[in-house]
Amino acid sequence: MLLLFVVYQLFGTNLAEVNSQTALRQTFSHQLNAHPATTVPASPSSTLPGADQPAPVLPGPPPGVGDPVASMRIPKIGLDKVVVEGVGEAQLKAGPGHYPNTALLGQPGNAAVAGHRTTYAAPFYRLNELNPGDPIYVTTPQGNFEYDVANTTIVDPSDVAVLNPSTGNELTLTTCNPRFSASQRMVVVATMVSRPAPAPPPTAVAAHRTALASAGLSGPTLVARQGPLLPVVGWGLGLTAVGLLAWLVARNRYSRLHRAAAYAVGALPFLAVLFFFFRALSPLLPAQY
Repeated sequence: MLLLFVVYQLFGTNLAEVNSQTALRQTFSHQLNAHPATTVPASPSSTLPGADQPAPVLPGPPPGVGDPVASMRIPKIGLDKVVVEGVGEAQLKAGPGHYPNTALLGQPGNAAVAGHRTTYAAPFYRLNELNPGDPIYVTTPQGNFEYDVANTTIVDPSDVAVLNPSTGNELTLTTCNPRFSASQRMVVVATMVSRPAPAPPPTAVAAHRTALASAGLSGPTLVARQGPLLPVVGWGLGLTAVGLLAWLVARNRYSRLHRAAAYAVGALPFLAVLFFFFRALSPLLPAQY
């Protein structure tokens, strides 16, 4: 069962992420159709004098936890994912997650995003391959934006300074380091080279942070909250019941053939319940693993 759990972590979790990304892309596509994105030029000088400037798209209402907020593409490492709001275990299972207390992607300030490196399709598995100057492309309902990688650092999980507000326009990517461990965090900082989109008014930001605080999501942290224990206990009891039932049926058979058949039939529901047991157990591991 331990070996099966390792297999589930490295491969089975990918199925959940793929399903989540498919649904998120559909939702995000509807958002873009409702608010068509415009390309924001790198600087005012990139457009000839007198030419029409792209109209800035005003920010919409703050996203809810788990909602798609942007799509992010990094050609250097083959990444193309939809970013969701939140960095809890449930959100990081669906894809890279935006730290709620940081600026939204494409807006002024420090926009921070976390992602798994070894499980749930490992979107940030190759983050260490990024070098200064490598482009990162972001699309939001406010427009299309480009960031260029500036530097990469390794910090402790307690070092939340990388999430601090910035006077510049930056994108901060965080993931576990080294691979298959959560003892450190790799931090990649990229600088926006396109014009930022308008930010929401301070009153909207304050109201959003108040809502986050009431939901227990306030305060910067590089250690995402882990999942509940109760589902693990429930599925564990179910797994025990299925295994015990298969054993009781098999021991009442006289021939080895009948016993083998009973175990073979019992293996199917056992493996099905085992899958859900692993899915409930997985959130108890470090969320950035």
